Amino acid sequence: MSSLGALIIVLAVLMMLVGGETGIRSFFSVLINTLLLVLVAMLISWGLSIPVITMIFVPLKLVTIIFLGTHDYTVAKNSFYASLIVLAAVSLLILGIQQLAQAAGLGAEAGEILLGHSQ
Repeated sequence: MSSLGALIIVLAVLMMLVGGETGIRSFFSVLINTLLLVLVAMLISWGLSIPVITMIFVPLKLVTIIFLGTHDYTVAKNSFYASLIVLAAVSLLILGIQQLAQAAGLGAEAGEILLGHSQ
């Protein structure tokens, strides 16, 4: 067993002892979110579209965080819908500002300059 596996088991046991059923649910929430994050990184590295990945995985992360974090389904459902509304509003705001800013980014000649600052 690796040290990472041992630490995960210790975390699970301690969360179960301290939090009981809520601790177990929180542990699975952390585990699922970690696996989702690794999967997102792998999909981006394979060249999949970042906006599509974002539209798929952000609601999945919200579901694991909100629904595994509370026992009250009505509160969780309302929190999920409110989070989706805020997410949509912020996304539209970011896209609108990005279009208005007309920022071109760094040119090819900036690569040589930035390379000297890299560690």
